[in-house]
Amino acid sequence: MAAGMLGHLAKPIDPVALAATLSHYAGTAPARKSVAVSALAVGEALGEAVDEAYVRLLVDSLGTAKVAQLVADLPAHARPHRARLGAASGDADLPQIQAAAHALAGMAANLGLTALAELTGAIEEACRAGRATEVAALCAGLDARFDDALTRIEALCSDRSRM
Repeated sequence: MAAGMLGHLAKPIDPVALAATLSHYAGTAPARKSVAVSALAVGEALGEAVDEAYVRLLVDSLGTAKVAQLVADLPAHARPHRARLGAASGDADLPQIQAAAHALAGMAANLGLTALAELTGAIEEACRAGRATEVAALCAGLDARFDDALTRIEALCSDRSRM
């Protein structure tokens, strides 16, 4: 803080905390619309491909256009990490796999891509434990999980009535 840092937000970023922090330093209050989220919807999000309640909060905090742009940019941002993970998997390079999985886990968690975040987190944990066979099995499902999560969040973003 003494070096000029004004605050800190831990990852994964909480969209409400981000909006509050940005509005504090920008001197504005973010426009808020009410978000009706049932306890059932939140409970069902766990283990699902996309946490819809979280995405709705993200949209409320950042706006529909910004979230849509983040989703549109996801494949390009994830591409180098997916490539690094694929190359490292061929060599069974657990530290490189763990680093790539960590980067993907952060992206997934920040966008509410629950199932992808869980998978990449499991890859990280298996790498830390040195379980190469488990890492290979988990990595084998990564592309399908990524594609599914992307398809689902794109559909959610295009269906404004669910936001």
